[in-house]
Amino acid sequence: MDAVNVTTPGDRVRALRLLLGWTQDRLATASGIARTKIVEIESGTNAATTWRIRKGLADAVGVRVETMADMLEVDQPWVHEYF
Repeated sequence: MDAVNVTTPGDRVRALRLLLGWTQDRLATASGIARTKIVEIESGTNAATTWRIRKGLADAVGVRVETMADMLEVDQPWVHEYF
């Protein structure tokens, strides 16, 4: 499959969520992060830089927190082959 390149951490979280076919509510439940925070992350008002947020997202989708941190770095190309 082709790489999915997105610009911001919020774009990457949204792309990941959509790739999984999840709603914001489903991601919130799976990650233990409030849906309002998921909305903030996807809209760019929360940069998802705290360990708790990255750990929650990583646990929800089944990757190591270091992998999630790498995926959320703005300067890194993001590809869906992580999954």
